[in-house]
Amino acid sequence: MDWFYVSLFAVFGLAIASLIEKPLASHLFPSPRILNIAFGLISIVRAVSYLVPVAFTVGFQGGSGIIWAISGGVFFGLGISLYFHGLKTEEVSRAVNITSISPAFIVLLAVGILGESVTIPQLIAIGSVIVGVALIGFKPSSGKISLIDKKTYSILILSAFSIALAFIFIDEATNQMNIYATEGFRCLGMSIGVLITHWTPKHSKPLIKAMKKPKVLLLTLLSEGLLTNVSALTLVYALSIGPVALVGATFAIWPFVVLILSAALSTRYLNLLNEPIDKGTLGLKLTATLLVVLGVAVLRL
Repeated sequence: MDWFYVSLFAVFGLAIASLIEKPLASHLFPSPRILNIAFGLISIVRAVSYLVPVAFTVGFQGGSGIIWAISGGVFFGLGISLYFHGLKTEEVSRAVNITSISPAFIVLLAVGILGESVTIPQLIAIGSVIVGVALIGFKPSSGKISLIDKKTYSILILSAFSIALAFIFIDEATNQMNIYATEGFRCLGMSIGVLITHWTPKHSKPLIKAMKKPKVLLLTLLSEGLLTNVSALTLVYALSIGPVALVGATFAIWPFVVLILSAALSTRYLNLLNEPIDKGTLGLKLTATLLVVLGVAVLRL
């Protein structure tokens, strides 16, 4: 069962990174664009940290694998950048829920593009995901029901779709290259996708100004430089020692962990995130999250 504990470590690492990203996106950076530029620059460092050791050890195999990995990275970067834009105005527990549905899009894309068949359990799982994501869009407050911002909702759905496309490309890359080379070129692709769409010379000054603040620098390096990277490596290790399907299903509990931690950080004793934690809101979020988690877990099996 070592793979299970390693998988949980990766889940909690990613969940903590998600919680840190909320204040970064909402107010610590002047805009999500500047956060995305910082993310793109850190992705370059991550790419180098993978590619240099690989180049001097096992080397790269398959030129087309490099293209697949970089292309997947571009889509992954675009998905993350959309997520940051949505995270600026939406609660992290809702944003993570919506973005985590990419496995449902992967199945649908595999059917539409690759001609694969879909099973009855997969159809039920997709239905569970759809109902869960629909529920997470409702906000009960003072006896009334409101909806999250339509633009933000659409942005987060597009984020999940872009990440789904990325996984299809990256899966093809792993068929031709080792996982570390694939990860290096994926990070390179992420930096390309994010920086091309977000950086211009005029944005250098606000980026430098933001990163000069010790709190912003520390939290950015902690979330985007350390936690996400360690979580990715830990997940790769879990996949190497455990059943792929079960590791993937375990990793699907990420939104549930984020929900629990975000609620704890929104209590009157901590109040770091200030998310609503009344019974109606928590009950709806919990129901929606369980539907999404169960659906995604089945799709990963």
